[in-house]
Amino acid sequence: MESPHFSDFRKEMDKWDTYLENEEKENELRNLINSNGLVMFFQKNDSVFGCPEEGRIVFAKMKSEEGMDDANFMTLNLTSDEPSRYVMQNKDLDDIKVIDLEDVIKKLIKNKKKKKS
Repeated sequence: MESPHFSDFRKEMDKWDTYLENEEKENELRNLINSNGLVMFFQKNDSVFGCPEEGRIVFAKMKSEEGMDDANFMTLNLTSDEPSRYVMQNKDLDDIKVIDLEDVIKKLIKNKKKKKS
């Protein structure tokens, strides 16, 4: 949100408004993550996902053990406007890149800004 530049004060107010918007988005994301018990995060293509502890355990077994071809785990697609459930399967493992929670927050806030503009 950009205001007409009548003064430096207005510019500072715009910065503050942006900061508050980002803070609100971050709080919403953290609440979503905590309320769903998400502990592991990863990116597949352009989407960001999170999964609870059970999914993390299955993911680790799928990566390290043979014979887990039929295994799958439930994730939450955090990129969509309304988070949706998605089942990850063994065939998806090569496309998954594990990422840190703070990177997830930054990436999702950045994506929401792009959608807004």
